[in-house]
Amino acid sequence: MRENYHEVENQISNALCAYSERGYFDAFMAIDLARHALLPIKS
Repeated sequence: MRENYHEVENQISNALCAYSERGYFDAFMAIDLARHALLPIKS
């Protein structure tokens, strides 16, 4: 489960960087919310 979480976290981080560079702030916010929703999986 932890390995899956870290894989997802890496993909989300990459997506956040790509979206923020392109100025897609709505997508940035949506992905950031999704990232916070995944935090319970980590623990």
